[in-house]
Amino acid sequence: MWTRIDEATHGLPAPLAAVDLQALDAMARGESSAEIADKLARECPRRYKDPAQALRHAAELSLKYSKA
Repeated sequence: MWTRIDEATHGLPAPLAAVDLQALDAMARGESSAEIADKLARECPRRYKDPAQALRHAAELSLKYSKA
């Protein structure tokens, strides 16, 4: 389940650790990188200017933590 990351609360970008945890949890549930990126871009507009930037971050996390 995706927990909303509310950037509007303090007007600051969401902490990166919280963003990474959401993305990794979504990966563990089998969501695609594109789905995760769309959610990140929507939930964290101060951190990601567009879905492509969020997709790059999701892809980097996937490579870093993959079990390959």
